[in-house]
Amino acid sequence: MDYDEDYDEAELEQPMVEDAGDEPETDMEKAAEKSKFACAISCLGGIGFWASLGFLAYNEKRYVDQEVKLGADLHSHWLRWAMFFLNLICTTMFLYPLYSAIDIMGDFIDDIPMVGDCIEDMMESAGAALLGGLACAISCGCSLLVFGIVWIAVHPTVGYVCLGLFVLAMIGICVARSRAPPSDKRIARQQEKGLIAKDVDVDAPGADAESVEVDENGDPMYQPPAE
Repeated sequence: MDYDEDYDEAELEQPMVEDAGDEPETDMEKAAEKSKFACAISCLGGIGFWASLGFLAYNEKRYVDQEVKLGADLHSHWLRWAMFFLNLICTTMFLYPLYSAIDIMGDFIDDIPMVGDCIEDMMESAGAALLGGLACAISCGCSLLVFGIVWIAVHPTVGYVCLGLFVLAMIGICVARSRAPPSDKRIARQQEKGLIAKDVDVDAPGADAESVEVDENGDPMYQPPAE
């Protein structure tokens, strides 16, 4: 093959380098890219969560109808387990931004000399374990609710046990949430909205960040109990 004589042969020897502008150059740009990816994964997971949960309910209804009609459940139940694991995967995808936040923080901590890599690995491992445990708890709870509602007509004992476990789990979550102290960011938001006065000590006995009100002058209406 003949080449153009005017072609600069030096350009042939110049190595091909990828465009550096295509890759994130700073930690902030990497964080933005990871945030966009996590948002997309979460949206897909949310759609898949409700779709798999609805199909799980429909499949369980088929089992119930067959047992009512034939007097026995002859299904192999492999579809039940498949829908449960699909729901678990979709729940993990929906909660993926939680892990992405830890991953982004790890990228900044990675810049710490000597110990940055170790701390980042520990954070990501703990975040993955937390994400898996939380997704499993949510998926199991929703599946128990579906099983309890569908099977309560044919097997009342099984249905009531599933519903009871679901109710107990919800009560435990509500109790744990109500006993948790308000975060500093929540207190700051309520102070900006004027729901509580800025000079009120919400940690004082009897003080509640949600119940403390202010009067027209902005003074706190809460009075600490007399000893």
